[in-house]
Amino acid sequence: MTCAAAAVIVSRLADPAAHAQVPAAAVDLGPGQSQAALMREQPVPDAAPTPAWEEERGVEAYFRNWFRRVALAQSEQPGWVAALVAPPPFLVEQMRYDQYIEHLGNDASVQNFGVNKGLQLIPDTTEEIDINIPPYQQRQNKNPATGFGDWQFALFKQRLLSAGPNDGNYVLSGWITATAPIGASKFTNHVFFVNPNIGGGKGFGDFDIQATFGPSIPTSQSHLYGTSLVSNLVFQYRFEKVIWPEVEFNWTDWLNGTQHGGSNQVLMTVGAVLGKFTIHDRFGVALGVGYQFPLTPAFRTEPALLPVYQRNWIVSLRTPF
Repeated sequence: MTCAAAAVIVSRLADPAAHAQVPAAAVDLGPGQSQAALMREQPVPDAAPTPAWEEERGVEAYFRNWFRRVALAQSEQPGWVAALVAPPPFLVEQMRYDQYIEHLGNDASVQNFGVNKGLQLIPDTTEEIDINIPPYQQRQNKNPATGFGDWQFALFKQRLLSAGPNDGNYVLSGWITATAPIGASKFTNHVFFVNPNIGGGKGFGDFDIQATFGPSIPTSQSHLYGTSLVSNLVFQYRFEKVIWPEVEFNWTDWLNGTQHGGSNQVLMTVGAVLGKFTIHDRFGVALGVGYQFPLTPAFRTEPALLPVYQRNWIVSLRTPF
């Protein structure tokens, strides 16, 4: 990338309001809105005749029309908010910071700062790319330790099917993540993991159901860690437009491996997300809080600790844009 192109990128992201040129009708993405046709009909607001904004080419045009493209992508899918734990099957553009306060069955407690969240972007009308920061963890009470955990450095999502709130209110997507073993010795698995996933959801008025499923596959030492199947089921409701109470079931089934092979774990998460509260134009803030606890199995320490914790307090701060 040339210095000129880099300067264009920085200027667009630093001052999006000055370059986005998004009509007021296209940036209000409240639940229930569907304006895909309107977005496609909007010409670029220049004095001279120009092609439709979707047909423009070049780096500068790409970033000038960034928020138009995001608005179009979001108008063609449900207007839900991302759940507290389960990955969203729809496209999301926001900054996200999560924190877990975990209490383990062996009397240790772990604080997880970041939880592999970060910048979530919609570079195209059917795609999402996440740029995450590695989590920082602090263990207390038993075997104290601090340091970074393994880093989920890559996420690419492709939306396959979708319809806006007034056109069917459903979504189906596939995505893949990769996790690198960069963590401190007390927090790393020492191997890379690859996680292909598929997820979808259907809305019924203010109520929606979301589900995701995918394997977690180690690239080496599979005899130790094994392959696990990770599933999530979310029941979510919208109350007074900005209150989203939810119940989640987070299930992991280890198919093999000496640590957990043949075991399964089911966690239940209850909580709510408040927002989005608009700050300026497209920019807003949302806050989620939740409590997670195991339903099964019974506590054990050998051959490895299971369930992974006895209770977990969750805080999630998002800044959608």
